Amino acid sequence: MARAEETPRLSKQERRERAREEARRIREEQARREKRNRRLMIGGTLALMAIMAVVVTLVVINSGKSPLEGVAAPEGSDEHGGISASTSLSVEPGEGEPVRVDVYSDYTCSWCEVFEQLHAQQIVELSESGQAEFWIHPVATLDGTGDFSGYSGLAVNASATVAQHAPEQWLDFHAALFTPYSDA
Repeated sequence: MARAEETPRLSKQERRERAREEARRIREEQARREKRNRRLMIGGTLALMAIMAVVVTLVVINSGKSPLEGVAAPEGSDEHGGISASTSLSVEPGEGEPVRVDVYSDYTCSWCEVFEQLHAQQIVELSESGQAEFWIHPVATLDGTGDFSGYSGLAVNASATVAQHAPEQWLDFHAALFTPYSDA
């Protein structure tokens, strides 16, 4: 029986050369992989930084918008969007200068509603007596839409509209805007 063709036996020197060649090939392949991975890592980092820059830019641009954009400032409002509670009340002039109290309310804030329930009567009494001047600032900080199209933003807009066109009914309207988010 004839033997299948055998590979000639390699000498020790030839085996060593082949092993060196194989090791060199593996090192070059590994170096190429590391170079590719490094490029991908740098490219991915740059892409992430570009995306973050776009997001930050959009947030900064949109943060300057107001939920009252396009609404005429109500009669008797201040330059910061505050609406005087006195516009809805018959205020008796008190002795001396009344204390100015600024109240910021988001119509979707449960704590703002609790404040409103607890102190609405005091606000009316102190305003009517002329001891304090309450400026209520409707804000939409909890409107997560970014364009104030959620309840909070729309409620601020409606509040300013009522203050402009029916100031004597504004305080009651302001209190009613908390109703959809009340626990009751």
